[in-house]
Amino acid sequence: MKPALCKEISRKINLNDEKDKMKTNDIYNVIIEDVTNMGCGVARVEGQAVFVSGAVDGDEGEIRITKAGQNLNYGEILKLTKPSPYRVKNNCSAFPECGGCSFRHISYEHEKELKRRFIESAMRKAGVKIDVCPVYSNNETEGWRNKVVYPVSDGKIGCYAERSHDIIEADRCLIQDREFDAIVDYIKAELSDGTDFPNLRHLYLRRGVNTGEVMVCFVVSKNDKKYVNISSQIIDIFPNIKSVMANINPADTNVILGGKTELLAGKPVIRDILCGVKFDISAESFYQVNTKLTEQLYRRATELLDLKPGEKLLDLYCGIGTIGLSCAKFCPRIDLTGIEIVKKAVENAKNNAALNAIKANFICADAADKRIIEAELTSADAVVVDPPRKGLGAELCKTLSRIGPKRIVYISCNPQTLARDLKALEGAYRFTEAEPFDMFPRTGHVETVCLLSRLNNKQHIDFQ
Repeated sequence: MKPALCKEISRKINLNDEKDKMKTNDIYNVIIEDVTNMGCGVARVEGQAVFVSGAVDGDEGEIRITKAGQNLNYGEILKLTKPSPYRVKNNCSAFPECGGCSFRHISYEHEKELKRRFIESAMRKAGVKIDVCPVYSNNETEGWRNKVVYPVSDGKIGCYAERSHDIIEADRCLIQDREFDAIVDYIKAELSDGTDFPNLRHLYLRRGVNTGEVMVCFVVSKNDKKYVNISSQIIDIFPNIKSVMANINPADTNVILGGKTELLAGKPVIRDILCGVKFDISAESFYQVNTKLTEQLYRRATELLDLKPGEKLLDLYCGIGTIGLSCAKFCPRIDLTGIEIVKKAVENAKNNAALNAIKANFICADAADKRIIEAELTSADAVVVDPPRKGLGAELCKTLSRIGPKRIVYISCNPQTLARDLKALEGAYRFTEAEPFDMFPRTGHVETVCLLSRLNNKQHIDFQ
């Protein structure tokens, strides 16, 4: 075939492709086949996926394409001809503009099944064979969140709109602890001069659910006497507020907390009780946001670890010691070592061990530091890991595969990185079940716990 004729045929094919290509404002009749963890329905149009905001699997109706791209297409519902049986009436005035919740238009029973499917899908894509159990929940979908961070900008305190830094003001956030409402209302009224909240970047509150103690933290761009003055007021008016802090963060980034935190009133920590263990919590400390479900999760983790007196438990990414110290409470006389990279959290963990008269060793180090981890792993009988969303990573998986102990309990907040890490560990460990816990009802997040049992082939593993 002549080159000129080839070019002409190619040009005509490209023109036909362009003619058939989906375009913004095109309208289609579709059936919603699936839902993403961001709460978008998924439809198929001419073989292409379209993400439809506010749609539920099982919906049938007319959609308009709001954005057509080479790889991603988005749409909105124009008319529902047949609503999904899983669709429910939204009960929040800020949804769906607020990006905090994903599933307020979906029944909670179906939400739990969707989350089980998310984990199942992540495992399948990673090539991991594992049974995913039904999602465990106490079915408390409101008021469960013991921590709130409200962004502040242009005279507004509220929540970020989905995929933006625009602030949505709402009278109440349904998933937040109800005790925060009156405190936030008072602070808004006292601080606002009608135009702005000077130097205030975030208003951050957390509550010890089992003690009632509340911390208020003003995240400011620089020190401001206004926040010193209001601190004594709010402690007098709200007796459960035991700590008022100022965190100074002048950096223009998305990181919420800066490196310096100062006490304004009360004490520098609040106390909570988790699994019968007392914990002092600082502003910088990681502490699970759903206290009741956390207790159930930690009890299950302890059962899976099956610790005996005298056995050594290595707690990686230990934070303020919540998992390890809870295990030590359930299983007395174990040998506990925790490793955490955040210096302030390690200080909290040491204090928490002393507070509960639990013998433990906490080390400030990176869990990926091979030198330190290898030294601790050689004497460990069991390991519990609760990494951040990025997961364990390749190097730590290699180390665990090479010299890891008989049992690992992996607690994960990210199904994708959990699946990736399980795939990396499957040559050394056997795992049969993933057990989801719905720590974050009405949002797209889910926690998962897995038991990994050592195979008898440690000496044969060779990583190139």
